[in-house]
Amino acid sequence: MLVTRPVPSELELLQRDGAVGLRIRAKPGARRSAILGVEQGALVVAVAAPAREGLANQELIRLFARVANVHQRQVELVSGVSGRYKLVRIHGLQLDPLRKLLLSNLQNH
Repeated sequence: MLVTRPVPSELELLQRDGAVGLRIRAKPGARRSAILGVEQGALVVAVAAPAREGLANQELIRLFARVANVHQRQVELVSGVSGRYKLVRIHGLQLDPLRKLLLSNLQNH
């Protein structure tokens, strides 16, 4: 039996005003936080925090600060505070180095 996996779509990033923006599909309540893959241009991210009282958003910011090697205040949640689909902006990085960092941190699931 031949099993094929879909090729992940291209990660869509936008550089503007000294920051890089990216779309996120968050999966709160995971055992550990990790970047799982790319779907329709957005990063799919497991978040090791429940989706209540802003805990998942705080963990998402910590994850991106760690992966991008920047301070947490450089990671901004632009939209999607109460939803699974979010827009994150990371300040102080260029587009191509950030793309490499994000894709090199993909977890195989």
